[in-house]
Parts: sequence; structure tokens; C-alpha cells
Amino acid sequence: MLKDTRAVVPLIGLLEDDKTKVRIAAIKALVLIGDERARGPIIRCLNDKEITVKVEAVGALVTFGGEEVLKVLKEYLADPDIGEKADWAIKRIESRDEPGS
Repeated sequence: MLKDTRAVVPLIGLLEDDKTKVRIAAIKALVLIGDERARGPIIRCLNDKEITVKVEAVGALVTFGGEEVLKVLKEYLADPDIGEKADWAIKRIESRDEPGS
């Protein structure tokens, strides 16, 4: 698969699509490309009206990692929809980012 970064901006636009499946597909595609420009827009998906989109966004954020993502995920630990998934993601990021891992 080619990681064509020209697709990043159009894919970010699809995160606002009316169809849940389109938003989820856009998140998955952005993860595959791995461009840092997607981090903020995927973080905003944590507030999506659909739980499935929120869950996909949490999983996607593991790919990006970093302090900003950890801080945001910690804000969602008490969220009834994605709190458990946020906890899982935090543990994955922290274990991956540990020195010597």
C-alpha cells in the first residue's frame, strides 16, 4: 500500500461525513498513511455522536502516541462510552513509549 500523503486533507474532510461508515473508513485510512496532520482531527472524533467512531478514534490514536494523545485520552477515562478503550490505549502507548521497549 502506498502512503500517499496527498490523500490526508480529503480524508480529514471525510471525518465530518454524515455516514458513520465513511467516518470510520477515513480514520482507518489516515492511520495507514500515518501523517501527523491527522492527529488533531482524529482527536476531535472522540466527541463524535456515534460510539463506533469514538472507539475507532481511540484505537487510531495509539498509532500516533505522544504526550498530547495521552493527556487527551486521560480526559476520557470516565467516559461511559470509551473509558475502558481509553484506558487500554493509554497502557499501550505508555508501554510502547517506555525507554528500552
